[in-house]
Amino acid sequence: MKLKNCLLLAVTFLFAQTMLSQPVRLPAEHTLSNSYVNCMVEDDEGYIWIGTRRGLNRFNGSTYKVFYQVDSLSLPNDFVSSLCSDTDGRLWVGTSTGLCMLKDGVPEPGVNVKLG
Repeated sequence: MKLKNCLLLAVTFLFAQTMLSQPVRLPAEHTLSNSYVNCMVEDDEGYIWIGTRRGLNRFNGSTYKVFYQVDSLSLPNDFVSSLCSDTDGRLWVGTSTGLCMLKDGVPEPGVNVKLG
């Protein structure tokens, strides 16, 4: 049930943020993958996940790790529009073209849904 609710929430945010909200512009200064921040969430381990127009960023308090679309098993698209962290330690990532799920910073095989 929680998984279904989180999935529904991510898809809802995907469309709502894409159509209604304005991204926040922060100075990138060689840290974020892009200076336009669309969404942020903190996971159970304390990482801050930041979705931008060009990739997903994980901040551990001092450094960033950036995730991009590199193949069919990674992010569906680099335009990250919504994020949801669930109680099982998974991160649901909504992009402009689909949805994927990461566990421990790694995309889960078979959980990558393309839209359209």
